[in-house]
Amino acid sequence: MNPIPPVRRVVMFKHGIAFFERAGKADGPFELSFHKDEMNDVLKSLTAWVEAGDARIGEIAFDKPEDPETRLVERGLKFEPEQGLRGLLAAFRGQRIAVTHGGVRLEGEILGVEASRGEGGAERFTLVLRATQGGVEMVDLSRVTGMEFPDPAVQADLALLLDRSRATRAGTTRAVRVAVHGKADDLRVSYILPAPIWRVTYRVACAGAEATLMAWAIVHNPSDSDLHEVSLTLTTGRPVSFQIDLYNPRNVTRALLEEEVPMPGTGARVSGRTLRKMAAAPVAAASFAMDESEMDSRSALFGGSVPSVAEGADRGEFFEYRITNPVSLQRGGSALVPLLSAPLEAKRQRIWQPGQGANPDIVLTFPNHSGAVLEEGAGVIYEDEVYAGEAMFPYAARGAAVKLVFAKDMSVRCVGRRGNSASVGALRLAQGFLVEELRLEERWEFSAENDHGDEVEVLIELPRQAGRSADPAYAQPVSTSLTHNTYSITVPAHGKHTIEVIERSLGAKNYKLGDFSHLDLRRWLEGKYLDVRTMGMLKGLMQLRDNIEQSQQQIVKRTEERDEIHARQKNLAEQLTVLKESGAEGKLRLRYVGELADAQDRVNAVDAEVRQLNDAVKSLHEQFTRNVNELTA
Repeated sequence: MNPIPPVRRVVMFKHGIAFFERAGKADGPFELSFHKDEMNDVLKSLTAWVEAGDARIGEIAFDKPEDPETRLVERGLKFEPEQGLRGLLAAFRGQRIAVTHGGVRLEGEILGVEASRGEGGAERFTLVLRATQGGVEMVDLSRVTGMEFPDPAVQADLALLLDRSRATRAGTTRAVRVAVHGKADDLRVSYILPAPIWRVTYRVACAGAEATLMAWAIVHNPSDSDLHEVSLTLTTGRPVSFQIDLYNPRNVTRALLEEEVPMPGTGARVSGRTLRKMAAAPVAAASFAMDESEMDSRSALFGGSVPSVAEGADRGEFFEYRITNPVSLQRGGSALVPLLSAPLEAKRQRIWQPGQGANPDIVLTFPNHSGAVLEEGAGVIYEDEVYAGEAMFPYAARGAAVKLVFAKDMSVRCVGRRGNSASVGALRLAQGFLVEELRLEERWEFSAENDHGDEVEVLIELPRQAGRSADPAYAQPVSTSLTHNTYSITVPAHGKHTIEVIERSLGAKNYKLGDFSHLDLRRWLEGKYLDVRTMGMLKGLMQLRDNIEQSQQQIVKRTEERDEIHARQKNLAEQLTVLKESGAEGKLRLRYVGELADAQDRVNAVDAEVRQLNDAVKSLHEQFTRNVNELTA
């Protein structure tokens, strides 16, 4: 086999794959090696083409997924390596062989190998050949200097033995052989492999008012070979990728039609049609081709110069870093690769939110003007060349605001006290409802105590709610975002400071007409939200509502009573069917008949009462509707 074109370009994605491109000269076939679990991705993606030269790509063959030792056992070629010669001769027993023995060429058919003990107890092996018709030749194997097998079938088995023995030693490794016809000055091979995702780790160095952002990529070599000075691209993209089993042969079921045969002695013909599972022959090689236009588009897609450190660029729906300097990774190795170094317009702030504890967060905020999209990752903050804390960087597009919480200020303590109140602004009728318009007020008192020798500013973040605004007579927010209003407290050295914040908004509470309490009526009347006439009408609605509820409760009780009577009637009727008409049973029977009559009278009375109650409820509902219409008019 010829030398393998080296890996020249690697593109790593964020969803578990890496793209490899090999490039180099080729003058004949060469062989690539992959782990068996990588073969499905290799087979669906492997492409080979000639960039420069007169060569032509032929078939791309690959090892079958079968167990190589199983194939040797099936062919009778499995024997222990230390018994190679004897095992080989035993496997080819009956085949023709030519041996060179003491300088003389002997030919014959192998009958077997005999073992015996020589002088000193040493083990000797003798090849038994059928040299002529009816003649046998004994050949001392210790004096044999060469063997030949003239039969092409035996030669094929010998080649299979060598090939499968190599495959057995390869273990989980599988070979892919690329046929190249002619000489190529620049041959390219590309494929994808499963790969760990690359991740980013950040450093922020703060020195006074200046700050610098550094980003490093953590990459792992996913291939089974060393990568030497490859062009590395790291992309945030997650193109669609799926797993499909192309490596293992897929069998199908076919119908086997057998010819009709006559039954012996009758002349009748019987159909011999049967269904059998037939294994489709697995494909042992795959061929890939690419025309000139496709090659040009690939060069444009993966080409381009790489500036110093790493060049950030948009690539459609994702962002990529092209590492400037070539990267080398040992087999199974990993590395930190520098991505960017950029100045920051950073601010150091103390931010506190109610409910997070007494000490405010120390936060670094800055707009992402690095020119690159920042991936999510861990970072370390340094202040004046000293470790200051750690933070998780969020995903940040270019120009987006970044906020990093990296420490707590234990020398500042904050307290927030909250109070809520609601007052009625007005009452109005709307679509059958009584709407109570409310004025809502949330009052905060924030205090901060400072043990530092200098004054400090603490920013208080309150959740922002739609329709709520700060009372201008109290502290005002210094900034607002989609989620928070931010207030500021400046605390003197070794001192304490307090501010008050009042945020107001409007609300409403809806009552179904009549669905309120006498306490609500009294509250509205005392607040002068109702006149006497309206008050009387609302009281009337409440009385009607109460009457309806009482009537409905009576209906439920009477219905339950009627059900109990029916159950009693059923029981009496069952007793009457078994009692005699004379004697003691006759007297008991007459009593049960009287009870049945009384029960039926009570049922009739209850039914009449239920009808009256239903009529009353209907009348009350009609009166309620008329009063509502009159009130809303």
